[in-house]
Amino acid sequence: MLNKAINILKLLRSKQSIQISPSEYLSKKTPSSDKYPFVVHSSFEFFDKKSIYNNFYLVGDNWKNGTTKPIALLIGFNDWKLGFISNYLLEYRTAFLPRKSLIPTLSFLREQKSVNAPTCFIIWGHNESYKLKLLAQQKKIPIYRMEDGFIRSALLGASHSTPYSLVLDKTNIYYDCTKPSDLENLLNEYNFKQDPSLLLKSQKCITVIKNLGLSKYNSPITSHNGISKKIKTRTIIAVLGQVDSDASIKYGNPDKWTAEALVELARFENPQADVYYRPHPEVYMGYQKSKFKKKRIENIAKISSPDEPYADFLTNVDKVYTISSLTGFEALLRGIKVITVGAPFYSGWGLTDDRHSLTKRTKTLTINELFAGSYLLYPRYLANLGDGYLGLLSACYRIDADRDIELNIASNKILSDKIDADRKIELNAVSNTVLSDKIELAQEIVKTKYWANIFLDSNSQKDEMFLMESLLKIDFSFLHTNNENDTLFQSVISFAIAGSLPNNELRNTFINRIRTIISLDVLIDLLLYLHKYYPAPYVASHVSWLLSDKNEYDLATKILVEEIEFTVNSQLPDNIKSSKPFNSEKCENLLALYKIHVKDKKYENALSVLKLLLLSNHSIKYVLKEAATIATLTFRYNSTTKISLFLQGIDPFYSNREMISSELISAKFIPPKTKNDFLKLLSKTMVLKPDLIALVLFIIDIFPDSFDGPETKSLIQGMLNLDNDISRRKALAYLAVNHPLKAKNIIEALITSGDHSDMTQVLYSQTLSYNGQLDKALVIMASARLSKPSSANIRESLRLNVLASRYNKSLRLLRLAEDNQLILGDMHLRKTYFGNRMLEEAFATFKEIGLIKNVKLYYKDKYYSSNHPLNDSKSLIALAIFGPGDEIRFASIYNLIAKLIKTNKISISCNPRLYTLFSRSFPMINFISVERPRNIERLNLDNYTNVPGSDIVGIIDNNAVAAINKTDYVIVVTDLLHKCLPNYDSFPRKSYLKADQKLSNIFMDKLPKHTTLVGLSWRSSLTTHSRNEHYLTIEELEPLFSIPGFKFVNLQYDECSSELNWINQRYPQKIINFEELDQYNDFDGVAALMVNLDLIISPATTVVELAGALGCNTWLFSNSSEIDWRKIDFEGKDVWHKNVTIVEGSVLGDKRTLVNELYSRLTNYVSENEYH
Repeated sequence: MLNKAINILKLLRSKQSIQISPSEYLSKKTPSSDKYPFVVHSSFEFFDKKSIYNNFYLVGDNWKNGTTKPIALLIGFNDWKLGFISNYLLEYRTAFLPRKSLIPTLSFLREQKSVNAPTCFIIWGHNESYKLKLLAQQKKIPIYRMEDGFIRSALLGASHSTPYSLVLDKTNIYYDCTKPSDLENLLNEYNFKQDPSLLLKSQKCITVIKNLGLSKYNSPITSHNGISKKIKTRTIIAVLGQVDSDASIKYGNPDKWTAEALVELARFENPQADVYYRPHPEVYMGYQKSKFKKKRIENIAKISSPDEPYADFLTNVDKVYTISSLTGFEALLRGIKVITVGAPFYSGWGLTDDRHSLTKRTKTLTINELFAGSYLLYPRYLANLGDGYLGLLSACYRIDADRDIELNIASNKILSDKIDADRKIELNAVSNTVLSDKIELAQEIVKTKYWANIFLDSNSQKDEMFLMESLLKIDFSFLHTNNENDTLFQSVISFAIAGSLPNNELRNTFINRIRTIISLDVLIDLLLYLHKYYPAPYVASHVSWLLSDKNEYDLATKILVEEIEFTVNSQLPDNIKSSKPFNSEKCENLLALYKIHVKDKKYENALSVLKLLLLSNHSIKYVLKEAATIATLTFRYNSTTKISLFLQGIDPFYSNREMISSELISAKFIPPKTKNDFLKLLSKTMVLKPDLIALVLFIIDIFPDSFDGPETKSLIQGMLNLDNDISRRKALAYLAVNHPLKAKNIIEALITSGDHSDMTQVLYSQTLSYNGQLDKALVIMASARLSKPSSANIRESLRLNVLASRYNKSLRLLRLAEDNQLILGDMHLRKTYFGNRMLEEAFATFKEIGLIKNVKLYYKDKYYSSNHPLNDSKSLIALAIFGPGDEIRFASIYNLIAKLIKTNKISISCNPRLYTLFSRSFPMINFISVERPRNIERLNLDNYTNVPGSDIVGIIDNNAVAAINKTDYVIVVTDLLHKCLPNYDSFPRKSYLKADQKLSNIFMDKLPKHTTLVGLSWRSSLTTHSRNEHYLTIEELEPLFSIPGFKFVNLQYDECSSELNWINQRYPQKIINFEELDQYNDFDGVAALMVNLDLIISPATTVVELAGALGCNTWLFSNSSEIDWRKIDFEGKDVWHKNVTIVEGSVLGDKRTLVNELYSRLTNYVSENEYH
């Protein structure tokens, strides 16, 4: 006790008692990280100048948003780790002691008496000092330890990559065999047999890890010369190297084994086997020092490069020797026998051959149980701190995507280094040995899917020998297809490569490699172009081969003889340096011609121009991107995918990463073959373009057979947490998943970093408005417009004006845009005109919708201008547009159209779900059933085989095409709105839809008698942050359920079972739900139900429009001024439907006042209409 007291006294008298002043604090270096950015908060915001925390870096949002949370002092953490560590520890306010600093003891003891006393020390590994241990012991503050988890990242930790898993051990740490740890205790005590769901999740995760070929680290460089690629003739033994200074050696190697001794043991026990020693990657790459002596090891074993991924390395291995390496456990997962001489966390449970006894480990575990405890229960995953299973899956798929992208980047760098070495060798600036190494690395790229830059790097000086070797090694089988109707990708890629090659000898080799893979038509087309622009004997030889293959021997001979005569006369050898078909100026003219063809919807002409550009090797990335666009427009989605992947292989970041968008959209029509491949695509999308997360989540919904919806959505959304990317893309992603505060924080950090661009200010305005800071957003946009008006900042200003009900000011913005010749788009114009009750101008804007303009271009000879009446000899089809709610509302003019255009030969397209209801209600009109899928929906491509372009599938399918071909004219219904409804007096305001009477009677018999029945819908089936402003949740509507004397009838038309359960649990029998009624598809049934109800309450969705068109008493609840234009009086009567009343709260935008108004009105209504 005396010695302990003396030590504590020394500690108190040490130099650590020095305080830091505010000026010293401000002058000290602030840590930062490019890979995981973070903010260091000033301690003087929270503490006085004597506080211990002035000596720490305060990192994490909890210092601002979680001020009541306990404080943890973190010690031994490198500066680049501070950001993600704070996000792993959301239960604390995190204060980091700078490296090589000591805790000021007197300040610490003073702070212990305050409300801000730290509750724990968190140490990275075993990096604490002896004095800290004494201090913790004296003040009874627990020491917790943190380390990397077992599935970490693609890149090595030494490269400062973010770890996707960490462990926080409150007892010891898993690799320290001298004392128990949380993991050891968990494995000893947890009853896995009573948790079968955990074991099922464990098995699934093991399968995913094996299928993806993952380990703790996952190097993006793939070696094709590792032991997995060698022919196995004997048993293979692997000995795993480790870092000498690694804590797992210091604390998990009680018998002091060395790498050399371990190799000797492996050789001794396996004299007839091939023994391979694999050094630790960080030792091999020079990040860590080691006593490893290559020559000594080579006397008894072969050295295996760690460039080969662990998963590949273990493929042919029969047995593994290790001291305490995690790879030993990864070998166990793959069914490989493992010998341990140290005491890793996975030894002692009956699964390994252990040469060191561990009596503390008292259970025998299965591999599944050991994995469940070690990988699912013990670590924390940054993607999902509360669910190890989902967190691990997110980490696995993100690592796979990271590795793929890093391999792409590394491949391009290797090729660039080789090109640089080529240039230097010419200047004698680099040795032949260096060049040889560069070439060897470059040749590895040939065997990956990222070989395209070998040919298409516009900066490369072509090494013709290397190009020839590459052509002979590349696997061109990806060009094969079984779909003869979609060979565009074969043509585009073949033309691109042929145009990139510097001579005809290489082109000849290329044609030889692909001519049995690509379709006959593509090959003939390519040969014809080559014959015209790169004439040489090889073209004739391939034509002759083609004819011979078709048994046209005489013709083949004739062509060869003619070509031989031509060659002799012209003396044109195959290896001549051939010039490009067109110079740069002509290529620019071709690009202009291409754009004209596309604008005119002449896609085959456009493709012909692209082929010439590809053969000229001009603007390759742009041309490939445009070829993918043409493929999409012409429904050739397989080609879209293949071209997109090809261009991603060249540059995944090109054109705002647009190619991943194309690949993702194509997956709606031609999905990847396996669920695993689909998840890999979604994960890659989240890395490259997280702002596409809304589309990713929609795709999960439309492929229910491929995904477990909620689980996969959580997996994908968790990936947003795996980096701290400060970018507009990331902010947009958080807005899409309804996390506006995170989005705002990102944009504010972006602005702080110096980004004051117009788009950043616009996005900042959006995030401010979503966080309830509308006034500040208006100021930001006023400043942006003052600096320089743009389409983006004026559109955003118009959006804000809608939220602020400032429609008169929007008119000034329209004039500002016109003065500056800025295009705003139809929607913003429409909202401005409606807000100012300028109906004719508002309805006229529908003619400017891009989809309608496309229809006009495809059918320019038939499109009806509506400026002159027709006569009865002429026929017309009017195409409906938008969703069923809009279609029902616009159907109010159907009885006016014949009078307007002076013909009775009218057909109107309609949603198939409305066909029966419309045909009954408008017997004089011929309705054509036409599918109109939303952007998020899958297409049945068989319904669009005759449609001229995919950019009009939102309005036209094969049925529509057939009808258009039979009529004289075509128009879109909305083109007629401004003619039929130029002012408020022109609205018919009559019910115009008729329910099926027999079906109505059936519902009447099923509904309860003598009680008020109120239909209820509370939202659309499509929900986004901006849309949710207009809707209410069941929880928000709860006051209405407490009103006695009536029953609700469910009219919510999407999946709402959990919401109905919520109601029934709290208010039994308060709401009636007809489960047999498909409210999404059966409009006839819903209409028959509605006409039996006393009142219908709904936001502005299809429910309101259908109820209004049927003449049902309806309340349209609104939380925005956006539909104020529909009110024709102070009572809120609707201009479209005389039986609809618009209900608002006392404060627009405040949902509580809206619910209060609904409660008051409904209470009165029920009282006044009570059955006696």
